[in-house]
Amino acid sequence: MSTNYQQACAIPYRMEDKAIYFCLITSRNHGDWIFPKGCIDGEETPQETALKEANEEAGLEGEIVTDLGAFTYHKRGFDLLTSVQLMRVTHCKNTWLELDRKRCWVSSSKAQKRIERVEMQKALQKAIDWLSQQQTHNQNQ
Repeated sequence: MSTNYQQACAIPYRMEDKAIYFCLITSRNHGDWIFPKGCIDGEETPQETALKEANEEAGLEGEIVTDLGAFTYHKRGFDLLTSVQLMRVTHCKNTWLELDRKRCWVSSSKAQKRIERVEMQKALQKAIDWLSQQQTHNQNQ
């Protein structure tokens, strides 16, 4: 049975000297710090939508490394089921479609402080846990 996701969210990250950095953007309505996300169009997969939204909202290109599950949030009278995709960033553009959004790269700890939405905090923690587990696994090989 397939899940009917209405939205997809990318959690974009990059590694620098074994440190993990996440890309945050501002929301349009309130200016709070969030991850890129948007509606899944037509036959798009959640992975395709997450990559598209990261490109349009933050000027990021990369690849999806894992599916982190989903969260539901309430917007404009609807509960939206949102697929969460962890995205390794390979290229960061200087300009992008939605330049009205601010973009910043922050450490894991700063991301945890800046993200206010509970569902995104939980998704961020899943990303941190998954990336930490991958680092530990790679060190033990």
